[in-house]
Amino acid sequence: MTVFQPEETIMQRNDDPIPDHVHDPELQAYLDGRLSPEAAAEVEARLAGDETLSDAAAQWQHHRNLIRDAADVLDTGDSNLRTAALERDLARRLAERQRHARLASPRLGQFAASVAIFVLGWGAHMGYERLSVPDHPDYVAEALSAHQVFAHDDRYPVEFRADEMEQAVGWLSAQMQRKVDSPKLDNLGLEVVGARLLGTQNGPSGLFIYENAEGQRLSVLISAHEEGMPEIPLRVSRQGAQTVAYWSDESIDYAVLGGHDRAMLTQVAAAVSMSR
Repeated sequence: MTVFQPEETIMQRNDDPIPDHVHDPELQAYLDGRLSPEAAAEVEARLAGDETLSDAAAQWQHHRNLIRDAADVLDTGDSNLRTAALERDLARRLAERQRHARLASPRLGQFAASVAIFVLGWGAHMGYERLSVPDHPDYVAEALSAHQVFAHDDRYPVEFRADEMEQAVGWLSAQMQRKVDSPKLDNLGLEVVGARLLGTQNGPSGLFIYENAEGQRLSVLISAHEEGMPEIPLRVSRQGAQTVAYWSDESIDYAVLGGHDRAMLTQVAAAVSMSR
């Protein structure tokens, strides 16, 4: 696989300005339940005195709850009628949240739309199918190959170690001419091993490798989405011993791969989408 050299400039995306609270680490830790009682009390005092911040936090918490509900639904059998009813209810609630989010903030509306990829995409594609060449984009096959080669390499799986993620993200962003973020998967029990740049048929791609407490590894591949091509709703398929979840938005193609069940990969996919 070809390794690209870094460039000096990064193409900037014309996104809506992102409110400061979206990247507020204390607020995110509070929503995740990771703060001490004293630190949580300080955040709650801020929320009580800032209506905009309080509304935004409530919206984010609603969306996280939807993702957890979706994962619970997906963990049941396809033939279960109760599952189908839950999916319809989840899609209805998501649509309502998405309308409110658009009114509250363009960024929150974008986030709600990304959650819709997972819930509505699964509603239209519940089959847990095997991958076949005509049924998936080329980058998915490249992701599978990269995962097999690097995720199982104990000596040199990555070019950037876990403590070099800031450097990795800057380099990958320059090569891909997209703003790339390092997915945060700590809440799912996955620690980042590192990252590397891959040369694929569609240009440079970023591969992030994660590991759980048992040493089981999972890969996240990020590639530039070809302009003018349709976005892909979330799909989960099986290839041998590996499960792959893949989807796209207007800018990035994603693939998540590992020997995990589909419910776990769907949770990871949701977390990856949230990191954008």
